[in-house]
Amino acid sequence: MSNKKKFIKDVIQQFTVKINQDEANDQLIHSLIFLGEHESYCRSYPEISDIIYHLEKDKFHILKENFALLDEITENKFAALLSNEKIAPENGKGEKN
Repeated sequence: MSNKKKFIKDVIQQFTVKINQDEANDQLIHSLIFLGEHESYCRSYPEISDIIYHLEKDKFHILKENFALLDEITENKFAALLSNEKIAPENGKGEKN
């Protein structure tokens, strides 16, 4: 696996767990800034697609949840994290209180 694909995979993996503002997210934010500054990484569509298509179902669900890509989830945790907005707490079922 190339260094570029490994880096992209590592970033995507960080989004396959629930984003929690109470934890340190500095590494995730720095990785995203790096991606934004390096167009070749952001446009690595074959690598990105391969990584996404091979995610386990539960990890893919959390990835979609973090980006508000599910009908029942409207809060984009990714955007909230980058803009330092408060992420709404969830009840035990993954729903906001």
